[in-house]
Amino acid sequence: MIHAITYSIVEHLKANIPDVAQRVVWLYDGVTLTGRVKPFITVDQLVNNGEVVAAGRRDYQQIYALQIGVHTRSVGERSKLPEVIERALRGPIPLYDTDGATPVLTAQSFTASVTRITPISPEDVNDETNKHRAYLDVEIKYYVDSDGLTFTQ
Repeated sequence: MIHAITYSIVEHLKANIPDVAQRVVWLYDGVTLTGRVKPFITVDQLVNNGEVVAAGRRDYQQIYALQIGVHTRSVGERSKLPEVIERALRGPIPLYDTDGATPVLTAQSFTASVTRITPISPEDVNDETNKHRAYLDVEIKYYVDSDGLTFTQ
């Protein structure tokens, strides 16, 4: 499910933030950010937590954590773009099914909560890639039955 949620968030950001529509980067092993045109956004998977919420181990609460990086050209842009992203994530975010060869839009949607926005300064002032960046910590909480067939939020 984390693949479907991450894909859905990437597509949602592309569709709802025109300034960076073609510059939303899904981070995974081997992806480099050096030389990318700013502003751009990165989406990275963090920790997943699951918990039984009903007797008989039939219902589960799942919390997925993502980090959305904002890489901008100026401190002003670094202050404004995270707020635009936060508004876009308030939902609803259309859910894609990514189990097949091609992602398919479903009738379901979800919302995401931004728990923290952290501006980061580069360690080296000559490092252009890491200047003017911030990170949004994002959580997606949903409930599923033990068969994984029912998705609710």
